[in-house]
Amino acid sequence: MTLITATFYYMAAASVASALLAVTRKNPVHSMLWVLALFLHVAGIFLLLGAEFLAAVQVIVYAGAILIFYLFVVMLINLPEEEARPRFGNHWRQRKLRLRGAFRR
Repeated sequence: MTLITATFYYMAAASVASALLAVTRKNPVHSMLWVLALFLHVAGIFLLLGAEFLAAVQVIVYAGAILIFYLFVVMLINLPEEEARPRFGNHWRQRKLRLRGAFRR
């Protein structure tokens, strides 16, 4: 396995992990930081593929402008009650129990 292949696998795994962490975090600011990590890893994948322009656009436009705009909006609306509530309702637990029972048969 060459260094480029290993780096690609690292960037791909880190991108998937960052995306999952961005979705599962309760704090919106922490979610935005994980999205920033995702954008930077995707830019790294573009660099490995030889698409320097796309990597620069990824960092400048997405990480530099859009993500900062999202972070600004999240900080402006201040969601303390959103963080205090459970992320998923009771129906998710009921559905999980039904699915678990359906697969045991």
